[in-house]
Amino acid sequence: MQGNAPQQDWNQPLVWLVVAILAVGVVVGTLVADARSPSYALGSELVYRLEIGAVTVGAMLFVLTTLRLASYGRTFTSFGAGPVKTEADDPARAMDAAVVEVEEIGARVDALGEVVAKLLERVDALERRLPSVDTPR
Repeated sequence: MQGNAPQQDWNQPLVWLVVAILAVGVVVGTLVADARSPSYALGSELVYRLEIGAVTVGAMLFVLTTLRLASYGRTFTSFGAGPVKTEADDPARAMDAAVVEVEEIGARVDALGEVVAKLLERVDALERRLPSVDTPR
């Protein structure tokens, strides 16, 4: 059984938003970036403008991706660069684990409370058995 891939729809608002982001990157690279020849970026004005435009596009796409994930109530779950990658726990499972840990801590606190209550009763019983310190001998 073969699945049918959805047809590309270039009229989606997200497509036009990405096109607008790319256009903003081009505008920033051509108009906003300083026109002087930098001592970095291979000493080339063109390379410098390309770098500024690419950074602008990258930052705006990151913001768009973050907002898109947030609209679904999700967050980034993996981060990586090259061969190095780390993944975050699923937020729902992490919250469940936190609830279990809090319940375990609550049970321990209850058990400690019972031990302390028994110790206080024992101290009271011992104090009742001893003669009063205020009475002269």
